Amino acid sequence: MIALRKLQRMPLETALRHVVRQLEAAERTAVLDAAWRLYLRSLLQWVSEVVPPQQARSMRLSVCLELLAHTRPGSADVSELLIRELNTVRHVLQMQLGLEPAEWDLPIQAGGAANATASPLRELDLYLDGIRSPFNLGSILRTAAALGVHGLLLSPDTVDPAHRRAVRSAMGCSLPLQRMERQELIESGRQVVALETGGMDIREYRPLQRDFVLVLGSEELGIHPELLQAADQRLSVPMYGTKASLNVGVAAGAALYAIMTGLSRVNR
Repeated sequence: MIALRKLQRMPLETALRHVVRQLEAAERTAVLDAAWRLYLRSLLQWVSEVVPPQQARSMRLSVCLELLAHTRPGSADVSELLIRELNTVRHVLQMQLGLEPAEWDLPIQAGGAANATASPLRELDLYLDGIRSPFNLGSILRTAAALGVHGLLLSPDTVDPAHRRAVRSAMGCSLPLQRMERQELIESGRQVVALETGGMDIREYRPLQRDFVLVLGSEELGIHPELLQAADQRLSVPMYGTKASLNVGVAAGAALYAIMTGLSRVNR
């Protein structure tokens, strides 16, 4: 908790950025005890005095202050309501300050530890062929880690996974990563499955083995022709709307879930 008197000595925009961080910390706290509530009351009261009245109304500051003043710590229903009101305050402040909203990662609950060895995708690798966007790479990494994929293989021209935007969108997830030339993948002897337009409906695909490589292509150019020609199978996510393709991160999630379902059915 940063002292209110310290905030008051800062330039207003800097101070409000610190308020955003304090609110996020409060939202992530398991229990808002008496000390937290007293601090938040002082903090939000000060915010209500330094921001324009219209902005204070849009943040619902009066509702938040009322909850903080008249509720007891430990009340689960009230705490949930309070967290939601604090979240509203924070997001309005973020918009006013021009800050990007942060996405939260849901932690695994106690007793529910991840078990990647149970995933039908535990032997599958993704090959990212010319992925240019750090955000897309991080998003794919997060999805792959959540579904229990073995690892990611990166073409030489795929963006650096250490890029700050890739790290941010990956939300702390990690998997084995390896740079690999396209020709090396082709000559590896592993089954190569390409996710590209014009292929077999992925919902009908029934993998014959768990150990294969799913190739995802560049956002602009798709999979390299050499790799696409060498693929053992070409799969597509069916499109029914006005667009003929999906963002590569979204396509990766849809494809992995369909393959996971197919593997589960084959092994029943």
